[in-house]
Amino acid sequence: MGILFKDEWLVAEGSESGREYIVHTQHPRFVMEMCRYPDGTYESGQFEYFDECLDVVLLARLARQAGLVFARYDDESG
Repeated sequence: MGILFKDEWLVAEGSESGREYIVHTQHPRFVMEMCRYPDGTYESGQFEYFDECLDVVLLARLARQAGLVFARYDDESG
C-alpha cells in the first residue's frame, strides 16, 4: 500500500544539485525537470514517467498544467 497523496503537484529542489522539479503524484505519475535560465525564464527539461500512459493528449495537457503550476509557485515564492 503506497502513500495516497492529497496534492496532485509537488515542487521540489534537489538538495545537492539545486535543480528544480515538478512532480505529478497521481496517475500518470511523473517528474519533470524545470530548467531555469539566468534571465529568470525557464522551460521543461527531462521527464521521467512512472506509469505507462499512451494518451498523448492527456500527457500534453499535464505538461502544460505542470508549467502553470511551476509558474504560480515561482511567483508566490518570490
